Amino acid sequence: MAALLITLALPMGAGAAIAGGPVYTNAIASKQNLDTEFYRAAQSYQEKLKVGRERYDQKQVIRAKIIEAMTSGLQAREETIVIPTEAVRFNPDEGPVSWSVPALAIIALAAGFVGASVYYLNRSRRKSNAQMRRREVKFEQMTSHSLPP
Repeated sequence: MAALLITLALPMGAGAAIAGGPVYTNAIASKQNLDTEFYRAAQSYQEKLKVGRERYDQKQVIRAKIIEAMTSGLQAREETIVIPTEAVRFNPDEGPVSWSVPALAIIALAAGFVGASVYYLNRSRRKSNAQMRRREVKFEQMTSHSLPP
């Protein structure tokens, strides 16, 4: 009971105010901890790089397989498609040239020239007719004002 009275008699803040003394730190131990953390971080980074490289290599293997499958499919399609050889194509030395194609080209050019000339002739006639009408209207206006009513 006496111990209880002593504990109650002493103020509560007195025990908290007493300092425990300076906190001693071990600089060597903290440096070793820092080096250990750095080493662990470097190892973690190297592991991440290793995993990334493995994933990249796996993707490259898959791409190579896809390219190989595409090339084999292309070869199969090339074998099924018939491509005309040089013998099937037109050779001008084999026979006489038909004159229908050059004749049609000359006729088409001539028709184009005739059509263009007709268009421009009609256009110039329309312009000259319009100018003559304007002159007539001006003449009529001039003469109608000069005559007394």
